[in-house]
Amino acid sequence: MKHKFIAIIACLGIALLLTANAATITWTNVAGENWNTAANWSPNQVPASSDNAIITNTGTYTVTLDTSPTVSTLTLGGSGQQTLSTAGYTLNLNSNSVVNASGVLALSGTLNDNGGLNVSGQIVWTGGILGTANVALNIATNGILVLNGVSGGTYDLGQPLNNEGTFSLQSGNLRLRGDYSGSLTNAPGGVVALAGDFSISDYYDAGFVNESTLVKSGGSGTSTISTVPFSNSGTVEANTGTISINTSAATFAAGSLFIGGGQTVLSGGTATFNGSLTSSNLVLAGAGLSGSAVLSGVLPWTSGQINQDCTLTVTPGAVLTLAGVNGKTYEMFGMVTNAGTVQLISGNLRLRNDFGGITGWLFNQPAGVVELTSDVSITAYGNNPEIVNQGTLVKSGGTNTSAIQAYLNNSGTVEANTGTINFNNLGATLNTGSLFLGAGQTLLSGNTVTLNGSLTSSNLVLAG
Repeated sequence: MKHKFIAIIACLGIALLLTANAATITWTNVAGENWNTAANWSPNQVPASSDNAIITNTGTYTVTLDTSPTVSTLTLGGSGQQTLSTAGYTLNLNSNSVVNASGVLALSGTLNDNGGLNVSGQIVWTGGILGTANVALNIATNGILVLNGVSGGTYDLGQPLNNEGTFSLQSGNLRLRGDYSGSLTNAPGGVVALAGDFSISDYYDAGFVNESTLVKSGGSGTSTISTVPFSNSGTVEANTGTISINTSAATFAAGSLFIGGGQTVLSGGTATFNGSLTSSNLVLAGAGLSGSAVLSGVLPWTSGQINQDCTLTVTPGAVLTLAGVNGKTYEMFGMVTNAGTVQLISGNLRLRNDFGGITGWLFNQPAGVVELTSDVSITAYGNNPEIVNQGTLVKSGGTNTSAIQAYLNNSGTVEANTGTINFNNLGATLNTGSLFLGAGQTLLSGNTVTLNGSLTSSNLVLAG
C-alpha cells in the first residue's frame, strides 16, 4: 500500500511539473530570423511541445523554421504582416491554433495541426502535405489558401478542409488523401478557384462537397473533378476551358447551377440529380444520368445515357439537345417529360424498356416540342417503349425519312415540314385532337393504328 501511495504521489508530481513547465512563449525579434534561436523569444527559450507559441508583435517580418518543432498552440498574426515559413520542415501543433488576418503561413513542408487550425489570414502552400489527422482546417470568410508551388505538381491534403473564404489552385493539382482524413467542403460563401488547367482528385475515396462556388477562371484546357464522391448544391462556373466531372459517384442537389463562357461536362460514371438543375453550359458527355432532375436552361447530350432510374423533366423554355457524333444512337432507359424542347440534331434516340416497368418513355406535354432537325429517328428496344405526344412532334430538317419505331400515343400535332415522318414498327393510338400537317408527309406504314375520336390531316398517308 505504501509503494502504491508513493507511485501516485510521483505521478502527480510529474503532472504538476509538466503544467509548471507549460508556458506562453512570444516572438520578439521583429527582424525575423530562425525559430530555433532562444534569444528571439520571450522568455529566452524555444517553445516546447507543451508551450503556446505567439508570433504577433507589430511589424512585417518572417520567422523561418530551422527545425521541426512541436508546440501546444500557435497564434500567428498581429499588426503588420507576420510570416511563418516552414522551409521544408514539419510543423506540429497539438491543440487548436489560429492564423489571424495579418498572419501568413508559408507551407513547404508538412503541417500536422492535430488540434485543428482556424485561418482568417493566409496559407501559401508551395509543397509538402497539409494535415495528416481527422481534425478540421477552417478557412474563414476572409481567409485565403493558395496552392502556389511547382507548376503542374500534385499537392496532398490529409485533413478535412472547410472553406468559407478563398481556396485558389494557382500552379498545381490537389489530391485529397483519404488514407489520412483528407476531404474538401466548400461551405456557403466559399470559392474554390481553378486558376489554370488544374484538377482535383482523390486517393482512397476522399470527398469534395461544393455548397458554394467552384470556378475555373484560367486555362483553355480541361480541369477534372474525379473525387469519390463529388456532391454539389452550389454553382459550377466554367469561365474558360472545360470543367470535367468524371467520377463514379457525383450527386447534384436542388439548386445546382452551371454557368460560364466555357463548358462543364459530365464525362464518366454516374451523375445523380435530385431536384432543380439550371444550366447554360452543362453537357452530358459520357456519364449516366440518374435521379429525378428538373431542367431549366440547356443540356446538350453528346454521349452517355439516361439511366433506368432517371426521370428528367424539361421545363418550359428549357432545351435537351442530342448533338454528338452524326448518326450516333443515344440510349434512354429512363423517362423524359418534356414541357420545353427535345431536339434531335445529329443522332438517333433509342427508347429502352429492357427491364420492365415504365422505362424508356418520352412524354411530350401539351406545350412541349420534340424536333427532328435532320433525317434522325426515334427507335425502340424491349417491351413496347412509348411516345406520348400531347404537344408537337415536328420534322424541321432533312429531305429524307425520319422513322418513329416506338409506340405512339397521340393527341397532339405531328408536323412534317420537310421529308417524311414514318411510323413503322410498334403501331399507334390516335386520340381526339390528333393533327397531321406540313409540306412533307407522315406515313402509317407498320403494325396496327387505332383511331379514337376526331382526326385532322393534310398530309397523313396509310401506307402499310
